[in-house]
Amino acid sequence: MENVTETGGLLRGSNDVIRKNRVDKSSAYPEECELKGSMAVVSDEDPNIVKNDFEVFVQNYCQDNSSWLKEHPAKILWEGYNGEPSQIPTDSPIVLSLSNAYEEIIGHKPMIKGRRGPADNSYMTLYAKTPSIVFGPGITDEIHIVNESVKIRDYIDSIRILARTVINWCEIS
Repeated sequence: MENVTETGGLLRGSNDVIRKNRVDKSSAYPEECELKGSMAVVSDEDPNIVKNDFEVFVQNYCQDNSSWLKEHPAKILWEGYNGEPSQIPTDSPIVLSLSNAYEEIIGHKPMIKGRRGPADNSYMTLYAKTPSIVFGPGITDEIHIVNESVKIRDYIDSIRILARTVINWCEIS
């Protein structure tokens, strides 16, 4: 599971008896606990296999490390967005066109790398057979984090790069 990337999460415990009686006992154990998170897979992995591997890992941990968890095994629910990973070759025409536009505008070659986690472009790549990429301003690892932001210069540059890509792609002079 070394290729699995965890991002985000929430751990919440509750004890309804304590709440209903308005007793403040910080040392009381909650009667339930909910752990939420997200998991991303790399482009050559099958998400269903990764989910299964995770479930087996959690169940084995419960069986091997806790007598209480043996009797009360963790329940794993897969909810929300479950995007499939995809990839295209770095020498794909759209990658080359965007890379050339980037170099024209910024003055050096771009760093080309895969994105961890699902993205909407996977649907175009996998099902519409249209090679698609993720590109935009800012730092990829900071996409969709709390207080997400981008520098205005990066925003303007990305607009210029995308415009140049379209011009080059469509062979407009």
